[in-house]
Amino acid sequence: GDRLDKDTTGLMVVAKTVPAQTRLVESLQRREITREYEAVAIGHMTAGGTVDEPISRHPTKRTHMAVHPMGKPAVTHYRIMEHFRVHTRLRLRLETGRTHQVRVHMAH
Repeated sequence: GDRLDKDTTGLMVVAKTVPAQTRLVESLQRREITREYEAVAIGHMTAGGTVDEPISRHPTKRTHMAVHPMGKPAVTHYRIMEHFRVHTRLRLRLETGRTHQVRVHMAH
């Protein structure tokens, strides 16, 4: 299942029955439902783009996730919504749902 960090806010879709869960999973797989997030990144980003980098457990810090060539495929599209003095507000669309994907890809 999907995991949400305790500081994440927004809409969550929950299936109450097995048939509903099956339809929900199929819709996600067919890309009929999109996972979109808003994020604020430290720094001044100049252009949107896509991060297509595999993610797995950090080789030494086992509780962390990191970009790793042997990891599972992970794709995050991002576009710039607003610039601040030292931050950039972004809209993110996830094609995959890896653990800590937003954080790992934005740090990358």
